[in-house]
Amino acid sequence: MEKQVRILNAARTLFAQFGLNKVTTDDIATYAGISKATIYKLYPNKQAIFDEVIALETDDLIRVINEASGTESTTIGRLRAYLLAKLKALHELNNLYQVTRVTFGNIWPHIADARDRVMNEEKRIVRQILKAGVKSGEVSVPNPALTAHVLVTSFRQLEFNWVVEGHPVSLEKHVEHLLEIVMHGIGMDRAKKRAARKSK
Repeated sequence: MEKQVRILNAARTLFAQFGLNKVTTDDIATYAGISKATIYKLYPNKQAIFDEVIALETDDLIRVINEASGTESTTIGRLRAYLLAKLKALHELNNLYQVTRVTFGNIWPHIADARDRVMNEEKRIVRQILKAGVKSGEVSVPNPALTAHVLVTSFRQLEFNWVVEGHPVSLEKHVEHLLEIVMHGIGMDRAKKRAARKSK
């Protein structure tokens, strides 16, 4: 067990720094201070090690977003806490963050299950938040499951650096404004709606 932990810690560091393709089993063995033969007793190949690293980081991410979603009492507060915690955790979990950007080639088939696990957990969390909001009368959501699906898939765009890179608005402001739109919309008042319909 101790050797397995050393292998995974070494692999986690090396994959995050150099990427899956550039790291070899020899590199992992050297960094972990164990023989390559020992690695092959535990893992058939480098890809299997990478898969386990991603599984560990997926577990970490799910734990973080579950804990965060329980720290607030209001619907918007819980959504904000979940979303910010997820985005910050992704940037700290370097290997999982890399696979949010690389969704093609030989990496994607191996991490699709991990991505599905995270997405399903996010949908469950958001669905629970919305149902609690409906029960308390804070929000009106006719279909919490569909709304959770739409919100989670929309929120995924914020996982990418290019969303906030080079923009004067911080990630926190992006999240705040997005949730403001989600909660209050960008609709027109009734008079403007009537005018818009007449002009068609």
